[in-house]
Amino acid sequence: MSETISNKDQRESFKDEAVEIREQGNLDESLEFFEKVEKWDKENSNFRGQMDVLGHMRITYSRMGDKEKDVNKKKEFKTKALVSVKKAIAIGKREILPEGPLAIQSVHLASALLDLAKFEEEDKRKGILEEALKELSKAMEGFPGSVAHKAWPSNLKAQLEYKLGNVADAIETLHYGEKCLFEGYEDEIKNDDQAELKLNVWLSGLHLTFATICVEEGRPILAKHYATSVLNIDDSKKMLGERKKEAQKILDSLK
Repeated sequence: MSETISNKDQRESFKDEAVEIREQGNLDESLEFFEKVEKWDKENSNFRGQMDVLGHMRITYSRMGDKEKDVNKKKEFKTKALVSVKKAIAIGKREILPEGPLAIQSVHLASALLDLAKFEEEDKRKGILEEALKELSKAMEGFPGSVAHKAWPSNLKAQLEYKLGNVADAIETLHYGEKCLFEGYEDEIKNDDQAELKLNVWLSGLHLTFATICVEEGRPILAKHYATSVLNIDDSKKMLGERKKEAQKILDSLK
């Protein structure tokens, strides 16, 4: 692939490859691709595309933070993730873009808030989590795309509910996410050339959250089931590298 983007078709190819590279775990390279896409979007007044890629950059920064062992560096990446999504929302509001793309950015915002809440004292942390859950619940009311797409924010909603102590709500939300994948499967396959990757990413995300909750709630047999399901996903193109590593880490903790 060329080093610069000259048209919209190349822009789409760069973005798609950046997503695949990120899911393989090559975060630095993925970020470079996303930055080139965002630069092209800005130069060509492609505001909706710019919002979208800033959301992808938020995910990338968040993953980079997850890999850091140094607390200050971890927080630095998580803060960059928040700045990225706030920039996206500001663009959407300035350009009066449709509610659907803004709802997606609200999910990114809720995720960034969840990440940064971990660095706060308990009393302040609860307020941040409640704000994130409120933002997310509102976004899910008008969430765009296929029904299957709702599995992504459902996973985040379950994490927020669990962190706030609502275990039963979290489990119910995860089951709802699985239901969304089932009901929206055909539409997703029909309308998206990256459908298999997205379905695998969303399903593995739900199962990793299931596994994490089961570990913390003392259900190791169930935790093993959900973590193993992620490891067993057919991934010949190695696009679920980071998620499989997370699943293996959960299994190792059960030994």
